[in-house]
Amino acid sequence: MRINKSALFLLCAIIGPSLFAQEEKSRENREKMEAELSELKQEFIQLKLDLTEEKLSKFTTLYDQYEEEKKTLKKQMRQERRSQEKQRRMEADEIEKLREEEALRLLKGKLENERKLLELEEEYIDQFTNVISAKQVLQYKQAEKDFRRELLKVAMEERRESMEARKRVDTKMRARMREMREMQRMKELID
Repeated sequence: MRINKSALFLLCAIIGPSLFAQEEKSRENREKMEAELSELKQEFIQLKLDLTEEKLSKFTTLYDQYEEEKKTLKKQMRQERRSQEKQRRMEADEIEKLREEEALRLLKGKLENERKLLELEEEYIDQFTNVISAKQVLQYKQAEKDFRRELLKVAMEERRESMEARKRVDTKMRARMREMREMQRMKELID
């Protein structure tokens, strides 16, 4: 089958911007959702810490800086990891084929990234304890874990409800299809 080049170009010219717009909208939606989750997380932590307005203001400023630096660091780490994965797409059986030096390099790179995150956390814990007590910093760390746990619970409930809703729709559609078939048979018998 031959494809007319001008028709293909026209198709790309029509569909291309639409695909780009969808990708842009998807990215905007993801960024909006991340911002909303960040606000919810911050509110959750604030409720758990029960700080005065002054301490809350100082802590929130530090917390925002910490989250932004952590986000930037994790983004860099993801980019490095993706770059390494592009260089060497590893399946389980390919790990066996790695040279020892390369495996050691990958392990050290992973440890270095974890060290960077730990150093960042250590730096901000020092700063947090200048604003709130060490006990409140522990409460903050626990509140972060609690938030992730609660978020996961909500996501699982939503998924379960969504699956149940799909099953109900499927069941109802099957029942309607049976009714339609039955009516069709009755109509055929009458005719």
